Amino acid sequence: MNPAYTAAAWRAEAPGLMQSATDVAAALGAHLLFPGNVYNFGAGMPAVLAPDTPQRPTTGKGLIRVDLEQQLAQAARHHGFAATVIRAGDFFGAGSGSWLDQVIVKKLPQGRVTWPGSRDAPHAWAYLPDLAQAFVRVAETTPATAGGRYECLHFAGHTVTGQDWLAALTDVAWEQGWLPADGALRTGTLPWGMMRLLSPFNATVASLLEMRYLWDLPHALDGAALARRIGSEPHTPFGDAVRTAILALDLGPRGANAAGPRTGGTVTQGA
Repeated sequence: MNPAYTAAAWRAEAPGLMQSATDVAAALGAHLLFPGNVYNFGAGMPAVLAPDTPQRPTTGKGLIRVDLEQQLAQAARHHGFAATVIRAGDFFGAGSGSWLDQVIVKKLPQGRVTWPGSRDAPHAWAYLPDLAQAFVRVAETTPATAGGRYECLHFAGHTVTGQDWLAALTDVAWEQGWLPADGALRTGTLPWGMMRLLSPFNATVASLLEMRYLWDLPHALDGAALARRIGSEPHTPFGDAVRTAILALDLGPRGANAAGPRTGGTVTQGA
């Protein structure tokens, strides 16, 4: 369950949702796992984010995220149930409603991609089928004696740049017959200037605008603690994850010049 993507909706609804979740966990003695994100660290965050990296949020939603995790930690200690935050980057795959389908590849069948920020900045992504497996493994490896313990683990996922995404999307577009005749995807960006003008009148636009820094600020999640806990992190190769995610969205019919998977190409993963 998630409120609408505005700071006002988060302030009004998120604490109550967390309270309901902790009440149920306390009543059942259950292990409560919560998906965290990188909003907690703010625009001054370092390039690599570890579970113990100081949290200095610079946005309304970042402040709320910090408060929610503190609310969870306090409830777990007070009521004696186990609680784990698994922090991950931007979601993609296994469904719709993310930056991928709503913005980036919305016009991929027309040979167009919209990239929200710098194409060279490494950005943290989480392929949801991999993240789901990580949640299961954390649940399976939590000892029965963990009641009252709160912990935070980071899911490394894929740290890739916009250029990496364009390379992977070019492969998919070629296979589907969506690539323009010159073999290059047309790439645009979000109209940030227009969004700034609209932001005083549209809370959702304002909320998107305040997170713009994430598209230009290099950041990655340090998954070492998670790996120590569950072994190797579930990790679908980036090109395979992108292909599966795009085909599951059913964006449009295959073009007349559709081909099979390209061979011999590589996708460079960011640092």
